[in-house]
Parts: sequence; C-alpha cells; structure tokens
Amino acid sequence: MTELAALSHDDFYAQFTERNRGLISEHHQNLLRRTRFVVAGCGSTGGACVMPLVRSGAERLVLLDPGDYELNNLNRQEATVAEVGNNKARATADRVRAVNPFIEVEVFEDGVDPDSIPARLSAGDVVIDAVDVTTDAGVRAKYALHQAACALRLKVL
Repeated sequence: MTELAALSHDDFYAQFTERNRGLISEHHQNLLRRTRFVVAGCGSTGGACVMPLVRSGAERLVLLDPGDYELNNLNRQEATVAEVGNNKARATADRVRAVNPFIEVEVFEDGVDPDSIPARLSAGDVVIDAVDVTTDAGVRAKYALHQAACALRLKVL
C-alpha cells in the first residue's frame, strides 16, 4: 500500500488503465477521464453503471439519489448488509473512492430536485437517467432532469 501512496495521480491513472490499451484508444481514454458523468439514481440501473465507468477510467462523477439501501435491495443492487440504511449515492461514492482514491465525486443525497437540477448540470456532461419513477415525485424529477439536460444539449442515457 505504501507504494500506491507514493504514486502521483497521473502515475496511478496510467497503471490503473494500463490494460485498457488496445481496447480503448488514448483519445477515448482521455475523454473518459475528463468527462463528467451525472448518475441520477444509484440503485439497480444507475448503480450498475457506476463501477464499470470507474474501472474503465472515468474520474469525474456526480451521484444523485435520495434513497437509502434497504435489505430488499441487496438481491439486485451493488450494496452490502453493512450499507443498509445508508444513502445510495453516498455509499456508492465510498465504494468508488476505494477503487480510485483520486476520483472526483459530488454527492447529492436529495436526488434529482426539480428546483436545483439545472444548477447541477454543466455543459459537456453525460447524464445517466436511472431515476425511479414509481412515484409522482420520481416522474417529476425525471421530467426536470430531461428538461435541464435538453436546455444544455446534453447526452442522456
């Protein structure tokens, strides 16, 4: 571990993504590293997107989720018994920092708030929409997310 602690951010990243060479071009690797990924919903769908992004070399994340892990989430979400009761976005941030300590992660435990989401998106973001729409509030949040993304001409997956 002391060897890892001595690595600069760039040296860490070079070694971390070394096995991507041949699969991901240098240009696309740099795009992955610089792009800000906004993950709206860190449960089943959004949560399944986060770690592959991080392990591929993404280093800028915004995680939004108002929910806490429940025992019934463990059969399909990237969570452990120890995380039950913890906010999904916060727990996800902790897991990605354990993989890449240099990662930039912003966490919003209030999820996609229709009033604040426009200020949380920036030009160039890639938005992953995994908002839970099992409630009216979820539907309003999803609509607000897409409106704000559209205003900035962002890609939404």
